Amino acid sequence: MKINIWGSSIPFNTGKNKLEDMKIKKMPELLLMFGMAKATFGTKIVKDKTSFDSFTYEKAIKPGNEKKTYDDVPTITPFISEGSDTAVVIAPGGGFFYKEIDSEGYQRAKVLNEMGISAFVLDYRVNPYKAPASSLDMQRAVRYVRYHAEEYGINPKKVGVMGSSAGGYVAASSALLLRDEVPDVEGYVPDEVDRESGKASFLSLFYPVTGFYRNPSMLAILAGDDFFHDGKRRKLQDDYSLQNHLEGKVPPVFLIYGDKDPLKDMLDFEKAMREKGLSIETHVIPKASHGFSPIKDTAGLWRENYQKWLKRLFEQVKG
Repeated sequence: MKINIWGSSIPFNTGKNKLEDMKIKKMPELLLMFGMAKATFGTKIVKDKTSFDSFTYEKAIKPGNEKKTYDDVPTITPFISEGSDTAVVIAPGGGFFYKEIDSEGYQRAKVLNEMGISAFVLDYRVNPYKAPASSLDMQRAVRYVRYHAEEYGINPKKVGVMGSSAGGYVAASSALLLRDEVPDVEGYVPDEVDRESGKASFLSLFYPVTGFYRNPSMLAILAGDDFFHDGKRRKLQDDYSLQNHLEGKVPPVFLIYGDKDPLKDMLDFEKAMREKGLSIETHVIPKASHGFSPIKDTAGLWRENYQKWLKRLFEQVKG
């Protein structure tokens, strides 16, 4: 059962036609996949958002997974483990232009249930929405779970987030980039859920996008056309890269990735965390690329270490 997490108003939902803001080009499936991969993992700047927009249209909007207008309703799907006082809100990956909601959402939630942990899979907003829409969706989901903590049997101090690839950015940015305040968006009407903290108790990051220096082009989705302006791009990279925002109370981080992963900004994030003396546990999987490819039993790569990490964290949580 999917649950709407926002109330009577949703930030950035204008009802406008998305296609007016998108550059869509009809192309063969193979070329579409190649363009997406190049724009996602490439180290060179793409010329425009055609690859992203075309992929979003063909794989998300056209099949009906996302709307043609700015009217998407973010939801969470609960996977409750009876007797669990811990919750993890999961953001699937997908490069900010679609979502791998089954493999990196529902399947991860089932593994967490096997560990005795409740999970909530977040269906957040993607391209052509711009930042901070997806981060606000994650923040709101955390607030929603805390608001309903008693109903779910959850300890409000034990509400964490998990994200894979771009979903890792959605998860972490909600805690590191957003201030824990009511969304300051024109037309938004706050409600009782906004009284809860939207900052996660812990961050679980699977081969995450954490910055945009080494693989810059995904930033075009979050930042919009300013990304293609040579004089503005560097500041955008600084503003959106998470390693530059480790001030204040940073939640403990569980980081896992493969040593063949083409996304490298996570190495800078890890380094910055350690240099600042912040809590981070890292696991590097030999011979694994992005998404732990080509390894099949991906749950076996993280389940045991994740359980041990959470146990150590929660030994410090009272009440």
